[in-house]
Amino acid sequence: MRPAYEEIYLRHAKELVLNLRRDKDLSYKQLCLRLEAYDVRISEQSLSNKLNRGLYSFGFALLMLNVMGETSIKVPKLLGTRPQRRS
Repeated sequence: MRPAYEEIYLRHAKELVLNLRRDKDLSYKQLCLRLEAYDVRISEQSLSNKLNRGLYSFGFALLMLNVMGETSIKVPKLLGTRPQRRS
């Protein structure tokens, strides 16, 4: 079982990559073609599975951000934060 802090950041990293793909309206096929420029050969289905599971290395996450045209990211302070209570 992973520590709570790791789960929080893994979930955030997964959401970051998936939301960016959606916001840029990129298909898995387009991403696969862009990855080929880095000698990464992966099928659309495998890439979809990998991104939706969210279990990939930090290096792979950076590669995905790069092929989607992101040049910088903001690292959020997720630890030590608590959900706001509704009044």
